[in-house]
Amino acid sequence: MNNHKVMIVDFAHNGPQTCFVKFSGYDDELKSEFTGMVRFVGELPYGDVIHPTKSELSNSCREFVKNYLVQRYNEGQFDE
Repeated sequence: MNNHKVMIVDFAHNGPQTCFVKFSGYDDELKSEFTGMVRFVGELPYGDVIHPTKSELSNSCREFVKNYLVQRYNEGQFDE
């Protein structure tokens, strides 16, 4: 089992449906730290760091990060 980590650094809203989230973390499979940013439009996250073919993260870490961010978004952590 991997011990991936994610920490929210900052977030900012740009309009009523767009939220940018900056984060850092650790990819336990690759044994490396990373930083990234995603853009939520509505409830959907977009960004190279979570894109299946553009991400430099391991597949397990990419999924972990995506699921973590979506969960936090749905819990209202990025509400103003």
